[in-house]
Amino acid sequence: MNEKTDRGFERLKADIKSGTPARAYILAGRETYLKDHYLNRLRSLVLEGPMEDFNHKFIDGSDFDLNEFADAVDAAPTFAERTLVEVRDLPIFDLDKDDSAQFIDIISDLPEWLCLVFVYDATEYKSDGRRKALAAAIKENVVTVTINEQGRSELIRWISSHFKAHGKSISRDDCDYLLFLCGSLMSGLNSEIEKIASWCSGDTVTRSDIDAVAIPVLEAAVFDLTDALCERKFAKAADVLGDLLAMQNEPLAILGAIGTNMRRMFAVSVMERNKADMKQIMSLVRTESSFYANKLMASSKRFGQARLSQAIKLCAQADLDLKNYSSSDPDRLSDLLVGLAAIS
Repeated sequence: MNEKTDRGFERLKADIKSGTPARAYILAGRETYLKDHYLNRLRSLVLEGPMEDFNHKFIDGSDFDLNEFADAVDAAPTFAERTLVEVRDLPIFDLDKDDSAQFIDIISDLPEWLCLVFVYDATEYKSDGRRKALAAAIKENVVTVTINEQGRSELIRWISSHFKAHGKSISRDDCDYLLFLCGSLMSGLNSEIEKIASWCSGDTVTRSDIDAVAIPVLEAAVFDLTDALCERKFAKAADVLGDLLAMQNEPLAILGAIGTNMRRMFAVSVMERNKADMKQIMSLVRTESSFYANKLMASSKRFGQARLSQAIKLCAQADLDLKNYSSSDPDRLSDLLVGLAAIS
């Protein structure tokens, strides 16, 4: 199933709209902004009256106590219709056999006044099909909501509306550029939009406004490095690498982004050679961004297939070296840069 159209997410939105929350949800996924938004919507829906703080309970999953959990779940609301229990970052499938059995009993008989929400932020929610009884109980009694990056069209509308709230307009192409530069997570985009809107002196946000204050995500910043290598500007490539390390990016993550860029450029060059159209190329590199696809195409032409083929081999060897020796050693990235610069 496409994670952008997660059924649990659609169920959550429908429940909130109808005013009939389910008894239990798992709220997970990478999109923190939307998770927080819909959790707040649930809070507003469930909690009411002068005793809302009393009817709102928090449980830390890292220090989970089943008796505390059972008491919170069973506690009847005070001068209200419902209670809300939030459990943060509970590794459900790490519960031992006895605790798991008790946990199953609890979630299989939740009171009608309860809205129980397992929220995952600091840790990732992972189901384990080997724990069949536990997985079946969760599937039967809990609505699992996974909220990840939204579709490009929806994100562009969202970006435009947020700039409009600041009295600014922005073109669709510049929205696409902002998504390339800052990534597609609303949690990151929201702060960048605030900065750009404050910086922009005119009514329309331009690309120069974006470049002036926006902080690129790793995948976008690495393009500056690979572009510098394309153009044989090796001092600039070294400067970009230094900046990426100074921003506390892990060497293995930087290497992964460089390797991905090289492989995608090579794939694009092969497709172009075989007369593929833009739609096919965008499908291959799994993007909805024409800006990103065009940038890959332009870079692949400057690099050339022969150089890209050698670059991919060097990246693979560097990846092996980092994983076998030290995944946090920046010197191996410097060695890679030297190797990439030597490609003729």
